[in-house]
This record gives sequence, C-alpha cells and structure tokens, in this order.
Amino acid sequence: MKKSVVWILTNNQKEVLLQKRTADYKRFPKMWTLFGGGTNSNEKPEKAVKRELKEELGIELNLKFCGEFFYTQLKGKKQYIYLFKGKLNNLKKTSLKEGNGVAFFSKEELKDLNCPDIELIKKWI
Repeated sequence: MKKSVVWILTNNQKEVLLQKRTADYKRFPKMWTLFGGGTNSNEKPEKAVKRELKEELGIELNLKFCGEFFYTQLKGKKQYIYLFKGKLNNLKKTSLKEGNGVAFFSKEELKDLNCPDIELIKKWI
C-alpha cells in the first residue's frame, strides 16, 4: 500500500495554508487541499516530508510529527498517511511548484470551502 505524507501549516492567526489543485489533477481537481505527497520505497516519513516541502513549496521547515493512520477523504478515498504540523508566516519565502494557487484560510473561511481535508484540519488545529 502506498503511504503519503501530509502536513498542516498554520500562521500566527491560526489560519491554515491550502493548495489549489489544477483542473487536470486526477484527485480533487480545482479544489483547495492540504499539501502532501507519496513516500518513495523505503523512504522514512521525515525524509519524505522534507523532500515534498521542497518539491511543492521550495522551502525547508522543521515540522512536528503528529502520527500515522488511515484517513478517509471525501468520496470515501482511504489512504495511509503520516501527518506533520508546522508554522509558516511568510509566503514570500515560498515558491509554488505544484498547483494553481496557495492561500491561508481562517476557520470561518474553511466552512465555505469544498475541501476534501476539512475533517482532518478540524481535528488537528
């Protein structure tokens, strides 16, 4: 089974950073989602999350490992994830490498988004 790393980044205002998927993305096209990606064969989760951060946002951050578990997204898609959390306050240091956009969302704004990761976000922020 393929395993993935997923991270939740918040800023000092407790807003959550999300990525807008491209229209041609196979899972959840045009939707706002958490960042993440698959682990390579025999790759430790800590190494995978550092690699994915660099690939997707062009940055290096120290993230806190929160746990590993099966997670069910919208439409019943079940996956095994390693969850990490961290802080990011300055988007100027990032360079979006994947997706159509990146933005911080408040808890109020999250209620109006069709985000497949909403339950995971609610549980961990």
